[in-house]
Amino acid sequence: MSCEVCQKLWERFLDETGASCFVLWTFGTTLFSLLVVVVVAGLFMFMDVTNLPKSMRKYKIQPGTNEPLTSEQLRKVVKTAFINMVLVGIPTLACFHKFSSITGRLPDLRILPTFIEILYTIPAGLLGFEFFFYYSHRLFHSKYLYKSFHKKHHEWTSPVALAAVYSHPLEHVICSMIPLYLGVWLTKAHLISAWVWVAIALTGTLHDHSGYHLPFISSSEAHDFHHLKFNQFYGVLGFLDWLHGTDDLFRQSKSSKRHRNLLGTRSAREVFPDD
Repeated sequence: MSCEVCQKLWERFLDETGASCFVLWTFGTTLFSLLVVVVVAGLFMFMDVTNLPKSMRKYKIQPGTNEPLTSEQLRKVVKTAFINMVLVGIPTLACFHKFSSITGRLPDLRILPTFIEILYTIPAGLLGFEFFFYYSHRLFHSKYLYKSFHKKHHEWTSPVALAAVYSHPLEHVICSMIPLYLGVWLTKAHLISAWVWVAIALTGTLHDHSGYHLPFISSSEAHDFHHLKFNQFYGVLGFLDWLHGTDDLFRQSKSSKRHRNLLGTRSAREVFPDD
């Protein structure tokens, strides 16, 4: 499909729905984010609740945990996720839209971004996310903030996918939403570029919290180790942890050896068994 056709379809969608820039950036982004979470987290949570298919059990990073996930655990994590993504997320996105507007960082909604513009948003967003997330995340591990705020997220010492958005509302805004928004604001990203970036970022964090290390996709061993040990691997990419020495115990662990892409059907525990 040509860019011209996409542009015409986009303009037709805007004209026929009458959706304003504010509505699409706030409610549209919320609905899109919910869709990503339901699809990605839903696949992992189905395996956690049913323990099916049996062949996937060997990819559990911490075998025996959340097998199966109880109805009470499921209810609790779904309730918190809804509060953060909808009741907290919508007003926060409204504030982001207002800030982008007054700082002149809102591009023309009617003009679709080029493929290059979309690609540019992703690495810029990833770097912005890593810096803001690492330091804000580490701050929430301080003795001043951990007990009142971040301890809720670490109720999951063996995380599940939806635990990615299981946190105190203040932490959700500061450690999750602001880092995501930073790249959008810095690059003056179009709504479509922002949605592409949000889909990638959400899929990544849901996978990192899933409790599974699946073949042919990036490893989630590092963040799982963070939930297990609490004071290791605060970032996502790892270079800030290396710079600040907050990955020393991780690098000495078996999890570090398993922290690589699996290029076959053997699990990380099969490739690097426990001593």
